[in-house]
This record gives sequence, C-alpha cells and structure tokens, in this order.
Amino acid sequence: MVSGARSVRRFLAPPAVCGTWKLDQLQAMAGAYIATVTAFSAVNFTFLSPFVRWIWPAAIGSVVIALLRRRYEQRPVAVAPL
Repeated sequence: MVSGARSVRRFLAPPAVCGTWKLDQLQAMAGAYIATVTAFSAVNFTFLSPFVRWIWPAAIGSVVIALLRRRYEQRPVAVAPL
C-alpha cells in the first residue's frame, strides 16, 4: 500500500531529479524477490528453525537493496557555464 501510494504521488508530482524511477523500480523488484524467496524458504527449508526461515531473506535482501541503491544513486553533477 505504501509503495502504491508513493507511485501515485510521484506520478502526479514528478520529482525534480531525473532517473529516480530506476531506483524505485530496483527497490520494488528486489522487494518482490525477497517475498518470493521468503515464501519458498518458509515452506521448503524445514532444516532451519521457523524464525530463521522467515527472517534470513529479508535480512540479506535489505542489505543488498541498500548497497545497490547506494551504488546507483545519481550524484549531483556540476554544470559548466556556457
């Protein structure tokens, strides 16, 4: 719900920085992947404790999302005067 509301808000009032949609898309796709891996893990990884089965995808995935977001964030670029 929060992600959908943010998408609608950004559609109605686009941000001044170009390319923010790429970071949002990256984060949304990674979040969906985390949810898929969590579901698979919770059902099939019976050798792990129930707590670990539910937590490990989010713990690893959130770190990966943060690293990717930091890597692909646009840095301010100084524009040379004409």
